[in-house]
Parts: sequence; structure tokens; C-alpha cells
Amino acid sequence: MNRAGGARVVVAAFAFASALGLPPAAAQDGGKAPKPAPLDADLAPEREILKEARSDSRNLKPDELPPIKSPVYLGGVEAPGMDNGEWVIGVVIGGKALAYPVNLLNYHEIVVDTVEGVPFLVCW
Repeated sequence: MNRAGGARVVVAAFAFASALGLPPAAAQDGGKAPKPAPLDADLAPEREILKEARSDSRNLKPDELPPIKSPVYLGGVEAPGMDNGEWVIGVVIGGKALAYPVNLLNYHEIVVDTVEGVPFLVCW
């Protein structure tokens, strides 16, 4: 590109920035681009967020949802509260298929289990 072509691009950028009411980047801080504001500049400090979270009785406290550590397995027909349309999270390990009902996971969120010596975690 020739020097005259480069000058036209800079002038066009300056004219566009002026039309928007923005100062050109080259004129700020001796030719340096301005530093952007931090991404969390409009958020409250962490201590305020935690204070509000702890003071609201609707919020759960730490460890308030106990995980299921020793699940008991029943057939789908025998399990209380299960119907044909029930949503489950399923796992197959070593040829053994298990299903964890979502309606139960809504209250516990975590199941720690072991099948055929393989430990695993179901998280909802």
C-alpha cells in the first residue's frame, strides 16, 4: 500500500470517530489506546454480595442439600413416585444399567455411588 492510501484510511477513521463524538485513539494518552474498564466494574464488591446472600432466608446454607451416599435400588414399577414419563439420569457401567430419578435429584442434587468397583458421581 502506498503512503497516500494509508493516510486516507487514518483520516476516514478520524472522521468516523468524530461523527460519533468519540476522541480518536491516537489523541488519548500520547497515542496509547485507552484501557478498558474491568469486566466486573459494575458489580458490587464480593463482601456485599456474600452479606446479602447470607441474610436472605430463602437462600440455602452450605451443605444444606445432603448428597445421597448409599442409594437403594428398586425396580421402576416398585419405586414410589415413579411413573412411565418420569425423567431420569442413567448410567451404564460394566453392563449394569442404573437410573436416578430427576424428581429425587431436585432435593439432593448429588449421588455418590459405586458399581462393580467403579466409583462415580451423579450431579444434577
